Amino acid sequence: MRMILRRGVPPPARLSPGVRFRPMPRFRVREPLRDVSARRPIDTAARALRSRQAPGSSRGVRRRGRGAALALLVCVAAWSLPGPARAQAQSAGPGCALALVLALDVSGSVDPGEWRLQADGLADAFRSPDLQEVVSALDGDLAVAVTQWTGAGRQHLALGWTRLSSPASMRGFAVALGAMPRAWRHFSTAIGDAIDHAVGVGRAAPEDCARKVIDVSGDGASNEGAAPAAARLRALAEGWTINGLAIAGADPPPAAHYRAEVIIGPRAFVETARDFEAYPPAILRKLLREIRADALISRAATPKAPRLAGLAPAPRR
Repeated sequence: MRMILRRGVPPPARLSPGVRFRPMPRFRVREPLRDVSARRPIDTAARALRSRQAPGSSRGVRRRGRGAALALLVCVAAWSLPGPARAQAQSAGPGCALALVLALDVSGSVDPGEWRLQADGLADAFRSPDLQEVVSALDGDLAVAVTQWTGAGRQHLALGWTRLSSPASMRGFAVALGAMPRAWRHFSTAIGDAIDHAVGVGRAAPEDCARKVIDVSGDGASNEGAAPAAARLRALAEGWTINGLAIAGADPPPAAHYRAEVIIGPRAFVETARDFEAYPPAILRKLLREIRADALISRAATPKAPRLAGLAPAPRR
């Protein structure tokens, strides 16, 4: 019979006959080394907070620790931005509700007096309390740019993108409209080129707005340049709706041409004016209809199969 004892422990004073003493070897369990310096500061702070809590409250500590860690990461990310980008992020205001390109006809058929009626009528519209109230009620800003167009290859950005959100900003924009010079005087009518140019101007908009509209106004049918029917499809592919303001008096009547070949998109429409004298109230009606909040179509609320103005319905099989 053997008696196995732990080493370092003295054997009993007396051993029974036949019992031999055999010391057991000592085993030492080594724990793996831990690199304490590799612990993340956030984990260390969370463990310190957990150790200070009363028993039974570890779940709340974990949640608060995660929230504090997330807040710390957000702050670090914000302050890691360059100075100009950080300032822009901190001063960012509301989003853009509507991007509107106002494309004005300055072809040879528009005499100097009629041009003045266009420019002054548009300026008066932005001074209108009704329009100011509608713009102020938008869920975001109104971004506006103004172009002038005539024959093929003759399009001009008259007023760059301006964000409007208050009566004061709209009055300032009205002053700029009233002082806007005319770019051309003796050329043809290229509506397709005007649409393509407006889409290009829209690509430089300050941000991606909830809705995008091109507002084409003129007194005649297109007789030069790109086909308006093809240009409007290119505009639609980039998310633009095109509305028209047709000033009557020419032959063929421009309103029918605008309805058939110019306007396109959800709720697109043509506003008409019997002549340039009737342009100021017509452009105000048009802007109110385009901008008012209940006329805006959000992306989430767009119907599954909207009927687009200017496109014939698909034939039934």
